[in-house]
Amino acid sequence: MTEFKLNWSEEAVNEYIDLMIKGKNLQVIPVILFAVCIVTLIATGIIMFAFTGNIISLIVSACGVLFGGAVAITVIFLKKNLYKKVSEAYKELSDLVAAISDKDIILIRNNIPYGIISWDKIGDITYGKKAFYLTTKENALLILEKNAVVSGVLSEAEEILKIKEAAIGKSE
Repeated sequence: MTEFKLNWSEEAVNEYIDLMIKGKNLQVIPVILFAVCIVTLIATGIIMFAFTGNIISLIVSACGVLFGGAVAITVIFLKKNLYKKVSEAYKELSDLVAAISDKDIILIRNNIPYGIISWDKIGDITYGKKAFYLTTKENALLILEKNAVVSGVLSEAEEILKIKEAAIGKSE
């Protein structure tokens, strides 16, 4: 059994948002295609201006730059806003510890069991560099930060999560 203190950092929440935007495996392709389209729009406008001298080509490039910048600023704003909402929503749960075992996930407060999450309620497990992200079938999020291990061994938790992820994949 590995125990994680549930003190979510801004870095872990941002990593989760990035993982959800980029997606898993081949889901990152639309993000890459979007970026390529914006860069192509900007480059085409500049090249067309160089060949034709038409100012509208530069306006198209400027629009591409503005649109790409607006998307980047919007994503940054949404990350900060979402972290603020997450930290407010889970402020009272910051003293919880999540104990991961092969049977279930036990939530502990002040060394007393507070709640149990059975593995059949977990709908998705995502691995990040900073944390493990468990999403329930009701879309509740549980972030297990790798540097917040209170007791136990991180490799044991990774092994359990891989086994449970395989079980989730088979049940779908």
